[in-house]
Amino acid sequence: MGHFNKLTPAEAERLSILAEECAEVIQVIGKIQRHGFDSCHPNGGPNNRSLLEKELGDVSAAKYLMLESGDVDDDAIGQGFTDKIFSIPRYLHHNKHLFPDYRQTDNQDRERCCGDCDMPITECDCN
Repeated sequence: MGHFNKLTPAEAERLSILAEECAEVIQVIGKIQRHGFDSCHPNGGPNNRSLLEKELGDVSAAKYLMLESGDVDDDAIGQGFTDKIFSIPRYLHHNKHLFPDYRQTDNQDRERCCGDCDMPITECDCN
């Protein structure tokens, strides 16, 4: 009888690797929020920015394993990335400058509202 989630041992291992690496990113984020990007351990070692870069690289390696094994689809990940890039600006307080033209259109012609509500035109009711 198989396991209830029907994961193979290889799939479970890859998911465990991804979860572990994501947890390590979260741990470094906590250190950065408490001590800053340029802080490092009192006994020396790399600063928190370098630790974050390393851990993000480890997440990318876990993503590669999952892509190569067919667990996830690169096109679907790319679409998720695109969707996030076009949905996140309306929720930002301090980083909207990274998206200077987000009120225009994205690659799927989702026009933005006049700016009063920052919603896509299809969801806007201020006009």
